[in-house]
Amino acid sequence: MRYFISLSYDGTNYSGWQTQPDAPTVQETIEKALTLVSRSPEPIAIVGAGRTDAGVHARGMVAHVDLPMDLEAARELIFRTDRYLPHDIALHSIRPVTDEAHARFSATSRTYRYYVTLRKDPFQESRMLRLHFPLDFERMNVAADELLHFTDFTSFSKLHTDVKTNNCRVTEAYWRPGAEPGQWIFTITADRFLRNMVRAVVGTLFQVGKGHQDTHLEFGMSVWANNAWIAFQSIISGITGVYPLWVLWQNATSLGTSAAVVFEYGGVWHFFRFILPHGLPELTAVFISVAAGLRIFWALLVPGAMTRFQAVGKAAREAMTVAVGCAILLAGSGFLEGFVTPSYVVPDAVKIGLGVALTAATWGYILILGRRAHRAGASADVGIDAGYYQPVAG
Repeated sequence: MRYFISLSYDGTNYSGWQTQPDAPTVQETIEKALTLVSRSPEPIAIVGAGRTDAGVHARGMVAHVDLPMDLEAARELIFRTDRYLPHDIALHSIRPVTDEAHARFSATSRTYRYYVTLRKDPFQESRMLRLHFPLDFERMNVAADELLHFTDFTSFSKLHTDVKTNNCRVTEAYWRPGAEPGQWIFTITADRFLRNMVRAVVGTLFQVGKGHQDTHLEFGMSVWANNAWIAFQSIISGITGVYPLWVLWQNATSLGTSAAVVFEYGGVWHFFRFILPHGLPELTAVFISVAAGLRIFWALLVPGAMTRFQAVGKAAREAMTVAVGCAILLAGSGFLEGFVTPSYVVPDAVKIGLGVALTAATWGYILILGRRAHRAGASADVGIDAGYYQPVAG
């Protein structure tokens, strides 16, 4: 007959829940105690609702066990086994379930709580993580709320574990103050957790709280600033004729490396979901800025009817106008990379569509409106009306 056992334990002295070859575990300790106390000729096996890591405690763990006895005998066995077990493991109750019930696969959700304290407390030393740095918990809660919008938690798990999928559905994740001043508790609930997932999530939230990890807005702004700086460098160093080509090479190798990693660990479709939407307008801006920089170099080589100084000056002023346009385009790609690309709420078709639309609008502006303006005699030279240069008679 199958039973569910409710239990709790202090995981300090154990290498996690699941039985391991050369390390003490909670599961192994309970199984040996049940087998010994029941005097069973065969080892009694139990299956837990989860597999906690080393040092993790449990207030409400559930495990199922198959026992050839009625409920009264099973209760007696649990009572006697609880008295035999060490002080850091407690068996609370046992109840009968159907033969199809499974402690792990029938569980609809699991909840972890992570306890930290910002001040020294000798009575909680083994129960809470002592922090020696201030944290912005309001900012951390903003980041924690983002977990509810994702399902693929590969980045928060050890790789090459024995699981078929890294998808989890998080239903709550938040920090709240504890009972004493300086104490904080992180609660996270999901349908399942991956190996080391909770610790990785908490560690990432620490980085957010310390200001080392960006929110969506901060990330988008940093991406924009970085790419705009690269575009500006490509233009102002264009006179060398070398740096813009080096920028092109860097972007090509970066794109190839990113694609290889995504193909290896996420599949081809992940490339289209997480790189293509913001990559199209971003690379378009880089290509345009590189071209503007190389035009300065070309003006140095072939000044035409002007002196080299005048030709380079004119090309540089025109490039500054191009730089403004690239900055606007990069702001759009930064928004996509910060808010749209990482979202699991926005459909993939919308992500890709937004990236394609922004890129198409850019090229449409250049090829249609830009060409029309060029034919009408317009110039991108911001100094054309200020008399900064005078053509040299041929």
